[in-house]
Amino acid sequence: MSMPLHSSGTFAVTARLELDLRAAAPIGPPLVVEAWVDARAGRRYDLRGELREDDRMLASARAVYVELEAPGEL
Repeated sequence: MSMPLHSSGTFAVTARLELDLRAAAPIGPPLVVEAWVDARAGRRYDLRGELREDDRMLASARAVYVELEAPGEL
């Protein structure tokens, strides 16, 4: 779920994650994972995500991320 933040260069960590499992994920067929920023307030980001097989929802998630300063290079 962090890809929308990290791909934009935002360094953030998970503060809360809620996952609803709706159906068993099959082995073999391609699955689609989508995640997006639902809201932002200061350093707080509310994200949502879904796991689907075609039109069938397999799982949904909500998360809160908090932006931090990126650690220095090692």
